[in-house]
Amino acid sequence: LMEACLELMKKDAIVGIQDMGAAGLTSSAVELAASSNLGININLDKVPLRDNTMTADQIMLSESQERMLIILSPKKEKEAKKIFSKWNLDYANIGKISSSKKITLKYKNFTVADIPISSLVSSKTFKRSFSSYKNIYVKKVYRKEKISYLVKKILKNPNYKSKNKIWEQYDHMITRNVISQMGGNASVIKTNSGYQAIALTTDCNIFYCDTDPYEGALQAVAESYRNLISVGSKPLALTNCLNFGNPEKNIIMGQFVNSIKGINKASKNLKLPIVSGNVSFYNETNDNNIPPTPQIGAVGVINDYRKVISNSSFKLDDNIYLIGASGSHLSCSAYERCFYNYKDIKKNSIPPKVDLDQEKHNGEFIHKLINKKIISSCHDISDGGLIIALLEMCLTKKCSISFSKKFKSHSFLFGEDQSRYIVSVNKFKLKEFDKNIKSSKIQNVKIGRIKKGNIIKFADDSFINIDELEKLNKL
Repeated sequence: LMEACLELMKKDAIVGIQDMGAAGLTSSAVELAASSNLGININLDKVPLRDNTMTADQIMLSESQERMLIILSPKKEKEAKKIFSKWNLDYANIGKISSSKKITLKYKNFTVADIPISSLVSSKTFKRSFSSYKNIYVKKVYRKEKISYLVKKILKNPNYKSKNKIWEQYDHMITRNVISQMGGNASVIKTNSGYQAIALTTDCNIFYCDTDPYEGALQAVAESYRNLISVGSKPLALTNCLNFGNPEKNIIMGQFVNSIKGINKASKNLKLPIVSGNVSFYNETNDNNIPPTPQIGAVGVINDYRKVISNSSFKLDDNIYLIGASGSHLSCSAYERCFYNYKDIKKNSIPPKVDLDQEKHNGEFIHKLINKKIISSCHDISDGGLIIALLEMCLTKKCSISFSKKFKSHSFLFGEDQSRYIVSVNKFKLKEFDKNIKSSKIQNVKIGRIKKGNIIKFADDSFINIDELEKLNKL
């Protein structure tokens, strides 16, 4: 279907086109006519059907997939038929555009609908009441535990394990156009147009969204942006799947409203237009609602996929740097959930705030380093903080880290502050890296270097074995 449509477009045969999604022929026909302030006449007897007993309303509302409604130039109809036949597609001339500004439907020689288009597309407003909440942060006491113990506890959680049991069941290579490894920052897919590729990612932290829907949704956009930057792509646009509980409850409706405000703020600041989306309400069982889950999808473009890097493209002896502020935020983090039951503390925990100007500044800096081939790998920092991101990198090549100094602070290691990356730099690129760091005035900390070995030693004399880490990482 897509190939046939592209072929028709090259021949200038298409005057208008609309995909058929929700509400099927109804929405696509009305939207097409309304976009040009015209009317549309449809003969439902000519619509290809799988079941000839379908009624007029069923035909109009059917959401069968892989369908397009196309307005063809009359002179190109014969050519269009040949193209549809070539691609083995059903095709039917079901009506015409008119000047009536109405949608007129005929079924079994009767006019079954004659409705002004304006009445179907005019703005409808329904103001549902809602309430918002703002958590008051209460400082927690965290008992003393070894770094290795905390790392193991976090990685035992399924949220942080490898999802290979899922993706191995599918053709994740997609005719070998996927050039990124699974489980990285973003998927990179060749477009087969020169060296161009696209990067794709999805993100949402439900703990952040549950404690503060506005900040959580804003962070989901920011992290998606970060994921795209990490592979060397220029972020372009967003989509979303907004999953919520029962909107008839004021508190749930408030979560929805504030999530949209957060997405709106982040998308405008990062210049990422939202091109599509979906809303799923009433996700509720026995009066228990799901946490607000505004899942964000993001796409970016890569002009030359030969410059793409990943969280595993480093080499032994490469230097490791933290780009961005040092960690300090432990509230609502994976670290905090090592000590407290989330349900008991969620009303007095708050997610880390995102400084969107800093997010953009740091992202543009990383993008420049990748384009200039100054850094050899990159990984964004998110759940679990710096230490979990580092261990994820080590797992990709079963290697170790030699830390540049004793990093004992748990807030530095596990803090989930935003707008941060880990990058690796080859020793031959260090001068160029330092020059760029100084000119940009970007915050950074040297963490250490990649080394051979299967033991990672921490500043508190605890350690973890890479083989053990690999076992913990499997579902």
